[in-house]
Amino acid sequence: MKNLAEHSTLFAAVLYFFLMFHDRFAAAAFTIALCFWLIRTRNRSVLIAGVLLGLTWLRISLPAQRISEGRVVSVSTHSAVVRKGLSSVVLYCAETPVLDSKISFHGDYETITGQKGFWAFNTAGWYNDRGIRLSCRGEYTVVRESRSLRGLIQRKIMRMADPEQSIMARILLGLTADETTLRSALRNTGFSLSGVLMVLDAMLKRVLLPEKRRKVMNGICLGLNLLYHFPPVLLQNLIFRLLAEIDVPASVRTGCGLSVMLLVQPHVWRSAAFVLPAVFRLSALSGRRRKKVNLYSLTAQSLLFKSMNPLGSYLYGGLLKAGGFVWLSAFGRLFLPFIPVVSAAGILDRVYSVMDFFTLTGSILGAGLPFFLLLLFSLRQSTRRELYAVILLLGFQITGLFHPFAEVSFINVGQGDAILIRMPFNRENIMIDTGKPSQQRTVETFLQAKGIRRIHALFITHDDSDHSGNAGYIAEVYKPKFIITEHQGLWHGRFTDLLDLSHISDDDLNHSSLMLYGEFNGLEYLFMGDADEVAERTVIREYNDLQCDVLKLSHHGSNTGSCSEFLDQVQPVLGIVSCGAYSVYHHPDRDVIQRLMARRIRYLSTREDGDITVLMFAGINLVITASGKIVIMNP
Repeated sequence: MKNLAEHSTLFAAVLYFFLMFHDRFAAAAFTIALCFWLIRTRNRSVLIAGVLLGLTWLRISLPAQRISEGRVVSVSTHSAVVRKGLSSVVLYCAETPVLDSKISFHGDYETITGQKGFWAFNTAGWYNDRGIRLSCRGEYTVVRESRSLRGLIQRKIMRMADPEQSIMARILLGLTADETTLRSALRNTGFSLSGVLMVLDAMLKRVLLPEKRRKVMNGICLGLNLLYHFPPVLLQNLIFRLLAEIDVPASVRTGCGLSVMLLVQPHVWRSAAFVLPAVFRLSALSGRRRKKVNLYSLTAQSLLFKSMNPLGSYLYGGLLKAGGFVWLSAFGRLFLPFIPVVSAAGILDRVYSVMDFFTLTGSILGAGLPFFLLLLFSLRQSTRRELYAVILLLGFQITGLFHPFAEVSFINVGQGDAILIRMPFNRENIMIDTGKPSQQRTVETFLQAKGIRRIHALFITHDDSDHSGNAGYIAEVYKPKFIITEHQGLWHGRFTDLLDLSHISDDDLNHSSLMLYGEFNGLEYLFMGDADEVAERTVIREYNDLQCDVLKLSHHGSNTGSCSEFLDQVQPVLGIVSCGAYSVYHHPDRDVIQRLMARRIRYLSTREDGDITVLMFAGINLVITASGKIVIMNP
C-alpha cells in the first residue's frame, strides 16, 4: 500500500483511463492500465492496483435487477431514481415523488438505450455508470412517507407559488421547470454547494481561530454531504478535508483523494463536478498555477461542454461564491419569508447572461487537434509555454482550426433528418432539415461542437415535424440568410450550389418533398427528403443521366421510396439511412435493404452507426461514424 500511495497520482490517472474505455474495451483497457502501471513503478504494487481495478470493474458491471419498490434517491421533473439494495430503476411518472420516501410502482419496463453520436449526450452511459440499466414508465403509490431533511425541504418548496417555487426547487434541489429562465450554473446544486463552503469559510475566518474554523467547516461539509447524499462536488471536498488532517506530501494527498473519489463513485469520471475541481487541484501541484489553471480549465470546458468561456474561468472563484450566497439565501427563505431569493437569483442570472457573450463554441476533438498538439510540442522549451498555449488554444477555438476541413454530416436525430454541410473554417454552413422538436438538444450540441455560430442557408424538404421540428429554433439562434421551403431550382451559395431536382407541388407533403443534388470534393450527393417512388420516377425521366456517389435514402428507408428503377439509374456507392428504432418504425424496410444488397450498394444507418460524417481532404473523402466505422471514398 505504501508504494501505491507514493504513486497515487499515477494510479488516479490509470483508473481514470480504465473508466473512460470500460464501456467498449474493458478487457483491453484493464490490461493496458496494468501494463502501464508496471512499467512506471516496477514493483509489486501492480497486484494491489489490479485488485482495485478488478473490484471497480465488477461493481460497474453488475447485471440489472428488476424492482417494483424502493427508496427515492434522486428526482427530476417527471422522473425519479428508485433504489433497493444494489439495484436502481428510473421511474417516469406524471408527478414527482418526494425524496427518500419509499414507494411501490408498476408499469412498462425498458432497457435504457442511448443515442449514438459524436457529441450527443450518452443517456445509457450516464445511467449505466451509476448502475442503472432499466427504466419504468408508470404509476406509483407511497408506502412510507419521507422523514429526511431534504424530503421536508422538497415538500415545503412544493407548497410555494411560482415563480418562487420553481427557483427554490432549482437552487436547493436541482429541479428544473419550463417557467424559469435561470442559467445552467444555477441548475447544478453541486457547484452552488461548493460555493456555500467558500462563503461560510470566509465568514468564519473573521470570528474563529484556524484550528476551530477547520473543525467547524469539516462538520458543515459532512452535514451537507448527509443532506444531499454525497454528491460528487461535496464528497470530493470532504475527502480532501479529511486527507488534510494527515501529514503527507501534497502530491500524495491529491492523488489519494482523486483515486478514492473514483473508486467510491466511478461514474464521476465524465462529470464536470469531478473534472473541474480535479483540474484545479492538479494545477496547484506545480508552479505557474494561474496560467496552468486557465489552460486546463479551458481545455476541460471544451471537452465537457463543447464550448469555453475565458471570462468564466477567470471569475470561477467569484461565481462559486455568488452561487453559494444564492443557495444560502434560498435555504434561509425556508424559514424567513422576507428573504428576496427571486431577486438575488435574478441578478446572478443576468450576470450569466452577460457572460454568455464571451462563450466560444467548439470542441477541441476535431481533425485539427493533431496540428494543435504539434504546436504545443514545439513550445515545450519555452519559459512562457503555458501563456502561449492558452493564446494558441483560444486562437484555434475562435478561428475554427480544430475543425478545418469541409464535411457533410448526417446527424443522428432518431426518426428524422438533419444534415449539415460545412465549408472549411465555417465559411459557409448549410442545413438540410432539422429533426423533430425532441431532438433540439442533439442538433444544438452538434452545431456547438463544430463551433458554428451562423447557418447561412436552411433547406426544409417538407413540413413534417421530423424534418422541420427545429426550423424555428435554427432561424432564431443561427440567423440563416436564406430559408428555402419551396421548389426553386438551382441555389447558388458562396462556395456551394444545390439543385432541387423536383418541381412537384401538391397536398401530399412526401410527394412534394425537395430533392437536393450537390457536388462536394468530387463526390455527388442526393438528399431525398421523404420523396416517394412516383417523385423518383418523375425525376429520373427528366434527368436521364442522373447519378450519385452518396444517396440519402428517401423517407428513412421506407418502402415508399428507393424503387428499383431509381437505384438502377443513380447507382450510388454509399446509401445513408436516417431512422429511429426499428421496433417502432420498421425502417429501413427489408425490401429496400434487399434492393441495395442486390446492387452491391453499401449502406450506413444513423440508428446503428450514429452520426455519419464525410470529411473532405485533397483528393480523398473519409467517411467516419460515431460507432467507429471508417470508409474511404475516392472522387
